[in-house]
Amino acid sequence: MVTMDETDATIGAMLEVALAHHQAGRLDEAAAHYRRILDARPDHADALHLSGVIRLQRGDADAAVALIARAVAVAPANALLHLGLGNALAAAGETEVASEAFRAAAVCDGALAAAPFNLGNLLAGLGRPVDAIAAYDEAIRRDPTHRAARFNRANVARDLGRLAAAIDYYRAVIAAAPDFAEAHNNLGIALARAGRQAEAIAAYHRALAVDARSARVRLNLAMALAETGTIADALVHARAAVELDPGAGEAAAPSPRSSRTLARGTRSRRPRRGSTGSSRPPSRPGTGRPNRRSSRSG
Repeated sequence: MVTMDETDATIGAMLEVALAHHQAGRLDEAAAHYRRILDARPDHADALHLSGVIRLQRGDADAAVALIARAVAVAPANALLHLGLGNALAAAGETEVASEAFRAAAVCDGALAAAPFNLGNLLAGLGRPVDAIAAYDEAIRRDPTHRAARFNRANVARDLGRLAAAIDYYRAVIAAAPDFAEAHNNLGIALARAGRQAEAIAAYHRALAVDARSARVRLNLAMALAETGTIADALVHARAAVELDPGAGEAAAPSPRSSRTLARGTRSRRPRRGSTGSSRPPSRPGTGRPNRRSSRSG
């Protein structure tokens, strides 16, 4: 049993053991070790924070907020504690306070790209795309290699109608990660919306070269081909999409013409039973996995 007389070295060793359990997904064991530390040191910022992370991982956002807020009170200059508090507040639906926590994290550590990145994701979800793009810009300034920030910025710019910028952003992502199928797909969507169907078709083919079983990419390719009047090829890909994912035929088409064409074509065959399809969602921040540098307080 740990007592109040235990040395910092003993507490540090116990924290290392707790972190090892936490990183391996052994949450019960990790939580027990954090509790033992807190029994001896109730104001131990790391143990408070990581106990809160476990609560968040288990879906108890309110308890996570309470624990991590205590950690922030102990070590208010620790940027990663503010970041963790922002994640917990966002999960609890306290979005305005969460944005303040992410901004506080950004102020505490001018090099921490995760703070403006998480803020950007929050603002995008709140329907504030211009502010979200500004936050992603800051994340990229701090870490030019931050692929998720670059990709999410491109998605928001596309949905905002800034197609030229979105196309440039996607191409920059692809230059750094040529096997990122979702970036090729989303580039195709932006090109198609800009009326550049031939380039969109090429982008979809590059996406399929990486992930040939993506029903969504095949359907997007089919719609672009239909827009150019290449009906036979469009129907081939539309039928393949429905075979991979029977629900793919319900996806929205970019124009009434392609919608009618593909609807007629895909109804002519029944999809095979048992077929499945999937696609990768854009990158999003998680609740925060433990890291040996994640909450060191001085």
